[in-house]
Amino acid sequence: MSIALRGHRVVFDEGARAHDSASESSNHEFSRKVRTLLGNYQLCQLMPRLLIPNRALLFQFYSHKLMRLAAPIFFIILLACNAILAGYPHPRSNIGLYQISLAGQLAFYAAVLAGGYLLKHNRRIRLLNFAYVFSMMNAAALVGLIYFVFGKRNVWAREK
Repeated sequence: MSIALRGHRVVFDEGARAHDSASESSNHEFSRKVRTLLGNYQLCQLMPRLLIPNRALLFQFYSHKLMRLAAPIFFIILLACNAILAGYPHPRSNIGLYQISLAGQLAFYAAVLAGGYLLKHNRRIRLLNFAYVFSMMNAAALVGLIYFVFGKRNVWAREK
């Protein structure tokens, strides 16, 4: 990132190859995601200039790093707002926008639970699997934020 901030181009090389192996355990995979996302918070702390990037980095950094970190906070705020505002029906209808939005959000979280259950039993339904993986990524970002705020930095334990 410091190279890009100095004005140099960072390019995609189709010939470059990296190899990584996924962990057998979903707990290890979740821990790996927490470490990676905690590193993004640390990157912002160590390089605050990234928060005001040049034009070349603006879209990439904000969309690929910062918005990914902010998403779980937005989902929590959305759930709280929907839950609170669902109690205030729209004056012209029996079912208000917030009740529908809350029902949709709760249905999504039910799909997350179903997707997790199915994955645990080695069964897959693509849409439920996506909901589960998407939510686990956001949960890892939230755990990474909590670790960052409370100063937990010893998350780089070696796997056997």
